[in-house]
Amino acid sequence: MTEQFDESWNHPSYLSLIIILSWVIGASVLIWQWHVYSRAADRQAVTTGLVTAVERGNRVSYQFTYANHVYTAIETPLYNRRVPLPGEKIPIYYDSEMPTVSGITDLHQRSIDALGPVPFTVMLSGIAIFVILRRIHAARNS
Repeated sequence: MTEQFDESWNHPSYLSLIIILSWVIGASVLIWQWHVYSRAADRQAVTTGLVTAVERGNRVSYQFTYANHVYTAIETPLYNRRVPLPGEKIPIYYDSEMPTVSGITDLHQRSIDALGPVPFTVMLSGIAIFVILRRIHAARNS
C-alpha cells in the first residue's frame, strides 16, 4: 500500500490536480456568497421577526413578514454570537429588493463572514498546485 502511494507521489499526473478542484469550488461559492450579502447589505432593512425553533447545532429557524408575505429562513449564528430562544422576537436584517436574503445577523457582517476563509483557501490551493506541478515536472525530467 505504501509503495503504491510512494509511486503515485513520485510520478504524479495532472489528474492529481482534481483534488484541488473542491477547494477552488469552495472558494468560488464563498466569493459568490460574499457578493450576494454585500449587495444586499447596501439595501439592508430591519424588521422584527419571531424565532420559531432552535434546532441541534444552534440552527435558528425564524420568520418575518414583509409586504404581506411571510418569509421563513434558517441561520446558524457563527462565532460567539448569541443564540436566541424559541418564541423570542428578534431583529431580522433583510434585502429590501429580495427579502429571501435575510438573517438574524447584520448583512454587512455576513458578507465579511463569507469572505473570511477565502484568502486562506486560495493560498492553500496555490501552494498545492505549485507543489503538484513541481512534482510532475521533476518526474518528467528524471
